[in-house]
Amino acid sequence: MHESITPFRTSADVVAREIPEGLMLVNVQTGAAFKLNQVGAEIWKRLDGATDVATLVAHLEQRYRIGTVALQRDVDTLLADLEKQGLVGRSHQP
Repeated sequence: MHESITPFRTSADVVAREIPEGLMLVNVQTGAAFKLNQVGAEIWKRLDGATDVATLVAHLEQRYRIGTVALQRDVDTLLADLEKQGLVGRSHQP
């Protein structure tokens, strides 16, 4: 599980394109590609390097009325997958 206070940022090497199902992400340096559904696209758009994971999960819980535990698990899984592919990184704020 990611620390809930850890903000994530999108990689500068990633190009994101809207598709009917959500977003298609491509890391232009590595060629890694990732397809996000609508909820995943909403998460991606909030990875600004300042918003921590707990705030992101709280926003999604209010919007979608999904249980916090399940939502936290799903967000953690998505962030881990995106991080593994080099599409996001942890933001180290002072």
